[in-house]
Amino acid sequence: MVVRGVTLDMDSTDAVAALGQSDSVLILEARDGREGRDIFYGGLYVRMASGRVIGLGVTSAPDTTARGIGVGSSSGEIRVAYGPPRILSRGEWTYTYAGASGGLTFLVRDGQVTEIYIGRDRFGEYLY
Repeated sequence: MVVRGVTLDMDSTDAVAALGQSDSVLILEARDGREGRDIFYGGLYVRMASGRVIGLGVTSAPDTTARGIGVGSSSGEIRVAYGPPRILSRGEWTYTYAGASGGLTFLVRDGQVTEIYIGRDRFGEYLY
């Protein structure tokens, strides 16, 4: 998945250069001292750890997946585009793929996508 010129596993310096000035930064710290960060760019957040992009989150239009699913898409549209989720828990529809860097998760509220996330967790571990 490419969002606004940024891809998973991209060098964090290159990602920041591609996106320009951020709206805000959230520092994430694990109990063992590892650090990650979410950098926000108007409807997009880029999750970084160890100098790499480990996740991309979309919280508003116009960004979509390669199969055309975006914020505002219906749960029915997800099912048509991706089939049944591997994991369905509390409004999170998660798909994993062999060889993928993590998973693809759609957060669904009231039958509509409110957020899309692809990648690994906040400290670079695989989600599933």
